[in-house]
Amino acid sequence: MKKKFDNNFIFKIIAVIITFTGLFYVIDLCKPGKISIIKDISKSLPHKLYVGYFGDFKIREGDIVLLKHPSIRGYLIKKITGMKGDRINILDDKICINDKQIGSILKRKLNKDEMVTPINTRHIETGYYFVCGTHEESFDSRYEEFGLIRKDDIKALLWPIF
Repeated sequence: MKKKFDNNFIFKIIAVIITFTGLFYVIDLCKPGKISIIKDISKSLPHKLYVGYFGDFKIREGDIVLLKHPSIRGYLIKKITGMKGDRINILDDKICINDKQIGSILKRKLNKDEMVTPINTRHIETGYYFVCGTHEESFDSRYEEFGLIRKDDIKALLWPIF
């Protein structure tokens, strides 16, 4: 049986060594089982540098992941905030998962003519995840146009370095 890797401390040590020796990957999609350093240029989450593991991993609430959204060019880094069976609902302009507030719904534009709409109230089905950023302007699962993310769209499990 293949041993699964989930030791955060070792990932951080490897990342520091790689960073300071000049071996650096930026959004380098790797073969399964490979570790990479990933730089985030967005404002979605507070960290800018991550260790990424591309391989067999179990997704848990609170995990940070690298994903490929089907309708957005490039890769995104988001936090898993909702999983199978969790209930999404909106109270006023606040989005809640299982009645716990996780963020606000902003009135924002998808493009110059179209406003985004809040995600519909529902239970999360098997194989889907609610992802979001910590920045209030993050475009994520809070909006119907972004929606829930399929497991197949998650490419790597990430750990922040700084």
